[in-house]
Amino acid sequence: MEERINSHLEVRAALVAGAQRLQAALLIELAAEKALSAAERAETLQRIWPTIQGANKDCPTYAMIDKSHILFVNTNKPMLRAGKGAVQRRPTLSLYAEELQALYADAEKFTVPPSTDAKQLIDVHGPENTSSFIRETITKRTGWTQFGDGDNLFLLGIHSLQALLITLSSLASAISELSAMSRQSQIFYQQARQQVIDAIFQEHKNSIDNLVNDLQTEPTKSSAARIAGNKNHTVILTGSTGALGLYLLQVLSNSSSVSHDYRLDRALDSSSTRSQRNNIRRTTSDYPSNRVTFLTADMSQQNFGLERKTYGALLTQATAVIHSAWPVKLNLPLSAFGPQLLGITRLSEFAVSAAHFPVAFFVSSISSVLGYHGSTPSIREEIISDNKAPSPMGYGESKYLAELLLDYASKRLSIDPRIARVGQIAGPVKGQGIWNYQDKIDSVPIDLLAEVLVDLTVNAELQEAPTLLQPEEPGKARVFHPLNPHPVAWESLLPAIVNTLSHSNARTNKINTVPFQAWLQKVRADAEAVGSADIEAMLKVNPAAKLLVFYEKLAEEGKNLEFETPKTEEASSKMRVTGEIQPGCIERWVGAWFAIGKERALGSAW
Repeated sequence: MEERINSHLEVRAALVAGAQRLQAALLIELAAEKALSAAERAETLQRIWPTIQGANKDCPTYAMIDKSHILFVNTNKPMLRAGKGAVQRRPTLSLYAEELQALYADAEKFTVPPSTDAKQLIDVHGPENTSSFIRETITKRTGWTQFGDGDNLFLLGIHSLQALLITLSSLASAISELSAMSRQSQIFYQQARQQVIDAIFQEHKNSIDNLVNDLQTEPTKSSAARIAGNKNHTVILTGSTGALGLYLLQVLSNSSSVSHDYRLDRALDSSSTRSQRNNIRRTTSDYPSNRVTFLTADMSQQNFGLERKTYGALLTQATAVIHSAWPVKLNLPLSAFGPQLLGITRLSEFAVSAAHFPVAFFVSSISSVLGYHGSTPSIREEIISDNKAPSPMGYGESKYLAELLLDYASKRLSIDPRIARVGQIAGPVKGQGIWNYQDKIDSVPIDLLAEVLVDLTVNAELQEAPTLLQPEEPGKARVFHPLNPHPVAWESLLPAIVNTLSHSNARTNKINTVPFQAWLQKVRADAEAVGSADIEAMLKVNPAAKLLVFYEKLAEEGKNLEFETPKTEEASSKMRVTGEIQPGCIERWVGAWFAIGKERALGSAW
């Protein structure tokens, strides 16, 4: 972007700003060292604008420059430079901090209609008027003009913060009447939701059916032969750049049962990025090439997007696949998870084609069944086929569908899928690793969870246990709940959290505790009061606003489901020795936030 704009003859230097904002801004220092009038600035911008437009075409949506977010540098306050003339980015942005703040504030005045007037803009009972208003709002926020009412905006390039801003500042009050849905409307919504889930399942189910006819394989390979031949495992791991993935990779690399790991990720991070991430997590960043191979892959593509020779090597060597890659974006609709569900079909195809009939281990989520209301108050370690079972959000629905697809593939292809419904993850109990800021307080330390998952994937203990070797019915996926069998009440940990927060930072205000509903009201008040210029600052202070809808649904349900764990405990020795979370662990994790620095941790790509 900057290099492209710098190529314009009238531009001496260009600097993109707004790293912590929804909309990028551009500082331009002109080659002509003379003050310009407002009219002259407008004319100059018109001449430079085609170059900026060209640069925009090569950028993601959130990085594009709008005319309203361009600031010409004052000739009396030039950009700051180092000895060799290179622009010093941070000092220059600090120098123009006030001007940039004013630029964003002015731009907001012209792009955001006052929320008090928003209801007057549309008749919510007129579908076309409502659709037109939403289209205009999206165009105003993104600059897009070519999109349809049925398009998935996230696949087109909109990011979650933009969506949040559009909802909070432009649409919420304008269509608030729609949120007061009648009981009849709620019933219609649930029926439509279940039909969508069923339609997507049928689509991918047909793909698995096609595999039965297309693949030249022997789906009746005996699992006994597979077990006997796999003393040393070659494991494929996806999602190794995530918080859990980092620990999974470390456990696999240290396991005596694993001779080699293949790490498959959509993009391979640089060594410096990997080192920074692992330094914060206190995990290993350097792995010997004879133990770990890093590959760029896409699970939704044929052959995982790999070269034929590389894919062939995986087919020959792999004895297990741990599929952990899944976007944890709770605001996305189910339709946005199409590539991930296609990846489940590709995983099934790989499992039935591979020489060693590898375990297909899927890291699922308890959100796949949080809406289930069965005959018993607890959730069993088994496949649940009920379209009302998943949490009413795309993430939970996609995990639910993935479980169903793997279960179906086990019947049609005789593969060995294993599913782990993971709950929220706490910090590590070993070493000095940090607890992810974006995780809620819960019961399973991340390092122990990684050990349990590897245990369930490759260890002989599971394979030799007669009650666990086969599920209740032949051809069904095995399901595990790697959740702490010794849950701890939130109230028992709260004093330790309050105490640590109070003493870890001298600038911290007094920590008060409030009922959940009161806290939820404060979060909503913050979200509704903020303008686009301040939304990043609000989310930095109050990140819970990102999950406001999730927390509100949690409050509505008002009960916690119990998840059974006996199969998982029997299958994994690591699981059996997992103890309850102690206040001392909480104190260490929360204290580590301040010791390492929250800013550094948040910017390190979890």
